[in-house]
Amino acid sequence: MLTSFLAYTGTAAADPANPSDKQIADAQANANANAAELGRLTGVLAGIDGDIARLSIAAQAALDRYDQTTRDLQAALEAVTAAQAALDTAKIAEEAAREQLRELARQAYISAPTISGGGLLVAKDPSELGDIADTRRFLAQHQSEVTAAVSRAVVESSNADATRRSAQQLAETLQVQASADKDAAIAILRENESKRAALAVQREQVNAQAAAAAGALAGLKDQRAAYDAWAAEQERQRIAEQQRQAAIAAEQQRQAGIAAEQERQRIIEQQRQQASAPPPSSGGSSAPSGSSGSSGGSTAPPSKAYAPPTDGAAWVVPINPGSYYVSSCFCSRWGTFHWGTDLAASLGTPIMAIGDGTVIASGPASGFGNWVVIDHHNGYVSIYGHMRILNVSRGQEVRAGQLIAYVGSEGESTGAHLHLEIRTGIGGTAYDPEVWLAVRGVYL
Repeated sequence: MLTSFLAYTGTAAADPANPSDKQIADAQANANANAAELGRLTGVLAGIDGDIARLSIAAQAALDRYDQTTRDLQAALEAVTAAQAALDTAKIAEEAAREQLRELARQAYISAPTISGGGLLVAKDPSELGDIADTRRFLAQHQSEVTAAVSRAVVESSNADATRRSAQQLAETLQVQASADKDAAIAILRENESKRAALAVQREQVNAQAAAAAGALAGLKDQRAAYDAWAAEQERQRIAEQQRQAAIAAEQQRQAGIAAEQERQRIIEQQRQQASAPPPSSGGSSAPSGSSGSSGGSTAPPSKAYAPPTDGAAWVVPINPGSYYVSSCFCSRWGTFHWGTDLAASLGTPIMAIGDGTVIASGPASGFGNWVVIDHHNGYVSIYGHMRILNVSRGQEVRAGQLIAYVGSEGESTGAHLHLEIRTGIGGTAYDPEVWLAVRGVYL
């Protein structure tokens, strides 16, 4: 029989935090405000994205204009060379015609004296005098033809000179236009890069602010949910404990009823036995005594996320900034076209690879003195010329910014500098290194 009961008193060491309704409401309002601001700024950022897209189109158009102007300039320079050659030929023809005219005049002077007293003295007879007259007429007629040829040669020479001067003027105009187009393209690229950087910063700030507000709200809601779950568990345990206590009480009552019935039956049995026993032989009586024991027990409480090109590669300047200056551009120079960009620097200045790649040439090269050629595995090679000391060999893999050589003045060079070219292969189409690198976010 149960005789004792240990009441359930289990409580947690510390109750979980329960944020107030005002805290949650304030956090919700803050999150809503940040969400609204995020929506507003998303529109602003979309506008900047549109600006960047338009700038990208403008940059590509400027690059296309520069490329076309450069090709026109190269064609104009070829036209200047051809016009100069035509002028030289015309001058030679003009001088030949003039020399022929001078020779004809000399022959006329020697062979055809005028028919006068002197001519009569020279002639031996009338027939010879007739021959002299015929010769003079022949020379006069031939002189007229040669004079006409000289006139034609002079006109052709003048036309050739005019053509040459026109071609030269066009080439000079295109050179100015090419420089302006390049400056415009690079300016747009720089502006685009600046906008991209500013956009990235704004996006990061807006996203961080919105994430912080949403995180704070989520944290409070998690605390409230945890508290509600804890409170619900406490209520469940309270109800379970009530039910358990009720069950214990019922069991105790049942056990008490059983004990009472047993006691009643004992008394009845005792009385029956007394009634059937013979009378005592002596006085006195004794009453059986009984005792009852009890036994009891206890139970334990019932026990939760780079028109200009986008290959993503890293690119760097070939010489540390501040150690060089651009001494010659990708443009016409000294009557021919210069196919690279020259970076003037002191002898021995380190030269780095502009990007990752494989060295496909390293050593002596005509005109360059020495060269290094790197294949960047993206359809382009970079060419470095005039170095005095080379630091890489053919077949070697290099990384962007790796030392490959030192500035020299070898080959056809007027001073210490690096000659840098960008081509589609050795001897392939050449591109302006300054613009090619600017498209990739690197500015010489």
